[in-house]
Amino acid sequence: MYGSILFFWYSGPALLKQWQDLVFEYGWAYGKESYALEGKMIFNAITSGGELEAFQKKCFHNSTIRDFLLPFERTAEICKMIYLPPFWVPETEKLSYARIMEYGRQYKDLLTLMRDSDLNDPKLSATPLLNSLVT
Repeated sequence: MYGSILFFWYSGPALLKQWQDLVFEYGWAYGKESYALEGKMIFNAITSGGELEAFQKKCFHNSTIRDFLLPFERTAEICKMIYLPPFWVPETEKLSYARIMEYGRQYKDLLTLMRDSDLNDPKLSATPLLNSLVT
């Protein structure tokens, strides 16, 4: 299972929250008797208008991008899923068409890598951003 969100005011959009409320249900996704998503991998594919440098401690947002994704990570932990670092496209408002196409190619290459690789490879969870696996 792979997750994809648009980063909107430091969170996922309302429709994603509704989907989470329906899917991550006690007794199915987690609970005493059932962990239907156990062992499934999940990551966030996000965009932001802000640049990479803005998402650092003592900078504009005073938090890292991973800090803002903690609720998604904790949800994955409760459901016994494998949470991976995000794939992130920063500065979307300033990207040229060529750069947008490059990020699209990277994302496609990432999904292909994940499809064709050993998903238990430690390099998947050790990298700060999944982007670095396909640059």
